[in-house]
Amino acid sequence: MKEEIINGINYRLDEETLTAEVIQKDDYRGDIIIPDAVVFNEITYRVTSIGRRAFADCQWLTTINIPNSVKTIGHDAFRYCTNITSIVIPEGVISLGEFVFYGCTKLQKVSIPSSVITIGYRSFLNTGIYNNASNWENGVLYIDNCLIATKNDISSRYVVKEETRLIADVAFCGNSSLISVTIPYNVTN
Repeated sequence: MKEEIINGINYRLDEETLTAEVIQKDDYRGDIIIPDAVVFNEITYRVTSIGRRAFADCQWLTTINIPNSVKTIGHDAFRYCTNITSIVIPEGVISLGEFVFYGCTKLQKVSIPSSVITIGYRSFLNTGIYNNASNWENGVLYIDNCLIATKNDISSRYVVKEETRLIADVAFCGNSSLISVTIPYNVTN
């Protein structure tokens, strides 16, 4: 594997699988468009992941366009990207890492496609979505049909909404009064 900067984006290129992972660089800013493939030395690499901390602390990053080729978004990938207001996670992404959007205080809108099967620990903590009380329903935060987090004071016998398909990692963490959780059949993960 080798690391190369191509059109301003830092990649880890895997010559065996012909895949590319977006990796950390300190000065991403403005609007970033990640292509579905990059060419280096006349070899085409499909962009399949956004790596751990790839855009972390890029406070001047305003928008990000993620291609359908991306399957995973790593831990802390957008941590403290404080100027991002919305993000579209494309169909095909299967995994969002821990703290992926932590500290994105202006993030007000995100779409989570049905392809996502795991949402890591505290992925949306301290985001505009998380911090907006109107997004919480009886102490529970849902984004699309995903249960993201719960407050410590939810009902001792909680019934997950019928249309829910995914419960994020440790969504019920810290609920010492919780006695039971009823999970509908629609929940697959």
